[in-house]
Amino acid sequence: MDALPMTEENPSLEYKSTTAGAAHMCGHDGHMTSLAGFAQLLQRRREHLPVNTCVRLLFQPAEEGHFGAFLLHHQDLDMVCPGAVAMIKGGCLDGVDEVYGYHNVNFPEGVVAVKAGAVMSHGNTFRITLTGPGGHGSAPHQTLVLTLFLYLVTTTLAFPYMLMI
Repeated sequence: MDALPMTEENPSLEYKSTTAGAAHMCGHDGHMTSLAGFAQLLQRRREHLPVNTCVRLLFQPAEEGHFGAFLLHHQDLDMVCPGAVAMIKGGCLDGVDEVYGYHNVNFPEGVVAVKAGAVMSHGNTFRITLTGPGGHGSAPHQTLVLTLFLYLVTTTLAFPYMLMI
């Protein structure tokens, strides 16, 4: 599905990546295997599912940021998207009423933990450009002080997150 942009350096692993610059360091192989196993389990027990239930299992490519971003052709709009964004814009969640996600965490074998709401997050970047008239340090009253505006923007954006700490 995807990999981190680094080379695996553990020669004792028989299942390590053989591609230089591509490594599965945080359980991608485990995710693939467990979701494929879950699909097999659902298939075997499908008669126990409620009538008219549609189960859609999603393997998310390029989930490690924009390393594996790919060109998405959606409604005549070409855009480069990371895996989840491209999947959603491509319609993978259309008609979906419930979503359950998981991550393989270092719990003892057989332990499953459930928590409502968001559990993991993904970092992202954006750019804000502040423009204004130039000036000179000897006459700051004759120009806009863009560093003050930058301070106000960054603290305003960070404030909701500071309340959660």
